[in-house]
Amino acid sequence: MPRSEFTFANDPAATERVNAHLARYNRLRIASIRQAADPRPAHMRLGDAMLDIAAAGQTVDREALALRGFTEDELTEENLRKARNYGNAKMVRQVA
Repeated sequence: MPRSEFTFANDPAATERVNAHLARYNRLRIASIRQAADPRPAHMRLGDAMLDIAAAGQTVDREALALRGFTEDELTEENLRKARNYGNAKMVRQVA
């Protein structure tokens, strides 16, 4: 009994259309997802972000916090002072 063989030839234009459609669909889906707003005060969110940045071995500064999505209104001296105190109180120190 003869064996049937299938030959698949990719059409570059069709592949490009499908990839463009998928890329557009993914961009729209990602843009439609909204992160839940964190109801905590700014200094608590800043303190947690400071701990995350420091744990990653990076320098904690205004630029690093701005890259995390904090605005200039949230990066006031008062909020940063409260955030440092919050982060220091939250940090667990162990003595070996």
